[in-house]
Amino acid sequence: LTTADAVFAAAAHALESSSNAYSGRLLVAQWHKGHWTVSTVSIHQVMPPAYVTIASQSNTLVVGYIAPAAGGAADENSVFVVRSSDNGVTWGDPILVRRSGANPAYMLQLIALNDGSLGLAWNQAENHSIDASILSYVRSTDDGLTWSKPIELAAPQQGDMRATIDGCGRIVAAFERGTLPHMVMQTTYIDGSRWSPPITLSPNRTSVSPAITEDATGCVHAVWNSIDPDSLRASSLGLTSPRITYSFACPSPSKSRALP
Repeated sequence: LTTADAVFAAAAHALESSSNAYSGRLLVAQWHKGHWTVSTVSIHQVMPPAYVTIASQSNTLVVGYIAPAAGGAADENSVFVVRSSDNGVTWGDPILVRRSGANPAYMLQLIALNDGSLGLAWNQAENHSIDASILSYVRSTDDGLTWSKPIELAAPQQGDMRATIDGCGRIVAAFERGTLPHMVMQTTYIDGSRWSPPITLSPNRTSVSPAITEDATGCVHAVWNSIDPDSLRASSLGLTSPRITYSFACPSPSKSRALP
């Protein structure tokens, strides 16, 4: 992410250099005035966290991650955040946002919203499955200390998910849907307290690996890989005739075109 004061920041889980084993810590690196500073964040996890994500509001940095939650029944892939109110100098204890239990979470993404709040979106599966079937979203108005109840969208066979905000302040999510060779890229957005019905872009092509962002004018831009399903079936290598496909909305009905 790039913070309001033009600092570039990134986060990842840390490994011990001598053994390549997970160290129970996260690393947060910031690039400012020509050099990197790295802070260490202890999260007391015995297993490496997944889908580490970072966002900033005012002087608060928030890092999200997915890991098993301690205590109670067996748990997989619960949603956590950890906060720094001094731009990464010191860090608080992990905050459990959502205990997953038997419904593991995937593809976590923090989003800094235009009104100063934070959004957090992720895919969630059911009954220990690796195939996500729910798109969840929560919001925090106190810099990540507390979070709202999830707004959920049932969308079976979800894959890679990315999210951003549009010029109206809505959360817009792009995600894969279905299984090869019929997978498509869909978008949806938060409208009040519910998700909109998903919209399929390039419905006649297999579509994977979406990326989505907002520009300075509030327009949302998405790109993804798309493949002709017939060429996919015919190829022994699996992928032929791939294109990068582009779509934008300002916000208005999406316009899509394939790029060479």
